[in-house]
Amino acid sequence: MPITVYDSVSRTKSIEGQKFDVTNGYANISDLQFWDGNPRIYSLLEKERLENTISKNVIFEKMRLFPDFDKLKEQIRKDEQINDPLWVCKNPLTNEYTVYEGNTRLAVAIQLSENDKPSKRASWNRIPVNVLPDGTNEKVIKRLIGLIHLVGVNAWAPFEADGYYYREVEDLREEGESLKDACKSVGKTYGVTPGKVGKAHKLVGFMNYHGMGSNVQKNYYSYWQTINGSGPLNKARKVFNDPNFLRGKVEKPRKDALDKLLIKKVKEGTEVQRVSGSSSEGTAFRDDIKIIADAFNENQDVELIVDLIDEKITIQRAVERAKEGGIGNTEYEKVKQFADWLCSTQTMKNLQNAVINFPEMKSEVSTIIERSEIAMLKLKENLKKKVHILDNTNQEHLMYKICILMMLADKLPHPSEIKKTHDILVSEKWLADLNSHDIVDSIEQVSREIYQYNGVEHAANIYGKLLTNIKLQKKAIKFIEEIMISDGLIKKEETKLIKQLRTLWNL
Repeated sequence: MPITVYDSVSRTKSIEGQKFDVTNGYANISDLQFWDGNPRIYSLLEKERLENTISKNVIFEKMRLFPDFDKLKEQIRKDEQINDPLWVCKNPLTNEYTVYEGNTRLAVAIQLSENDKPSKRASWNRIPVNVLPDGTNEKVIKRLIGLIHLVGVNAWAPFEADGYYYREVEDLREEGESLKDACKSVGKTYGVTPGKVGKAHKLVGFMNYHGMGSNVQKNYYSYWQTINGSGPLNKARKVFNDPNFLRGKVEKPRKDALDKLLIKKVKEGTEVQRVSGSSSEGTAFRDDIKIIADAFNENQDVELIVDLIDEKITIQRAVERAKEGGIGNTEYEKVKQFADWLCSTQTMKNLQNAVINFPEMKSEVSTIIERSEIAMLKLKENLKKKVHILDNTNQEHLMYKICILMMLADKLPHPSEIKKTHDILVSEKWLADLNSHDIVDSIEQVSREIYQYNGVEHAANIYGKLLTNIKLQKKAIKFIEEIMISDGLIKKEETKLIKQLRTLWNL
């Protein structure tokens, strides 16, 4: 039985080059059904789809919980009407008149017809519609939907759109089309490239293959996009998802081992902080997985990814190991972005004003300069040498730190001071493996601690109190005096440090 459209007017609509007589008017909300294939609701109906219990009321109850539902309801209530007609057509599968575009508006009308002021409830029983002719080809309907929700201003979220593309491709594959041809057909129908459809199909297929529920898919969607969209990682995944390759290398070789590890880390949320951008806890997940993958792609470092799969190391440690092997340009990109920002005219004006309002900013700028200079020292040394972390519980390490503190007392170490400290380090053998040690790494550590401890004086107080051996205290004074005069200059910051330590140790 055809739907009754009140105050109807026939208008011509052109879709895909075909002209249709569209009936515009008002329809009873009781005659309209929600579209259960609507990407906004599709993933929320998993349970009901399996149990064959999808109904108009089930969909309504889910839709009214959408974050934008109340906002739209209040706008419609304020307007005292629904301004944009719903697009309706007879569903060839159910023979019911289905709302293909405007499902949220239908849900709002249903609620207002039940819960608005009693005097206004009846006014919501009929809403504006555009009704396509019975028998309209399903591809035409989908093309119309695509114009509105896939490439139009009222676009679905990526998670919703990609799921829709995936289902469309799968429907065509069931009809016998190849994956390639199905992607072309779907792309043509919705006015997007086959490549875009193919990426969506691959991504949703990945999530379905790993048995992810709708919440896991949606909540971590950007991470799954990152995993599937990283070229370097995809090369590594092909190798480390193969149990035959992993046999004899990992404790429990299994299919898709690398994928399972990454999925686990993302869901746990401890080692993975954010998809893009940086945080105090570490770099972006996108950068991390590229660096880890390139350790294998460029350096053939199998052990690194094997250790990660066996969870002998964290993602952060894997990144560190990769960088020790010379992988990654994340730091360069960050410095370049900072330099670009700093060199803009507007930034300079803002900084000049900020320095006036916040004089303490000069100290922060000085720290940036000092830390940058220390980083540049590394360019003159061996980038692949092992980093030795100096421990405050080790008396010899404290001696080494105090010597470095003298070099940094006047901000930046002089080359002759570095050489003198290195000579002392060699003669005293404070580190077991000197051949693999780069003094610049230790300078960087002490420089960082100076910043953390809020200055050389506070750092000296901490190191000095921890160095409890009297003989070593006396040797430390001797060494830092030698370092002080090694550049031919004696500065007040240096003499102040010696005086501070002598007072602290009663020497």
